[in-house]
Amino acid sequence: MKCDDCGYDHNEVLKHWEYRGESNNDGFTYTILSNTYDGEILKEILSHALSIHKPPFDLFIDTCVVETHECKNCFLKYLKSAEERRRIEQQFFDLGITLHEFF
Repeated sequence: MKCDDCGYDHNEVLKHWEYRGESNNDGFTYTILSNTYDGEILKEILSHALSIHKPPFDLFIDTCVVETHECKNCFLKYLKSAEERRRIEQQFFDLGITLHEFF
């Protein structure tokens, strides 16, 4: 998955996200490290969070890298994956996990 505009290759990135630790609000904070953020990355984060804590809890996801990357093509892919991420988010909301994305 190499971007034709900026040359970013999603498959070459070894680490797409990073666990930052517990937040002050009984939740967990993660940072997206890649230029895109899709359903697969969200599933990885949710799986990690479930491995360290049982619901209910909040997830705080920092999307600054994605939203400040200046490639329009990469940003459009991010926007197009929003529906998939929301579907996944709803499944986990039903389990007591609330997702908060911030910039």
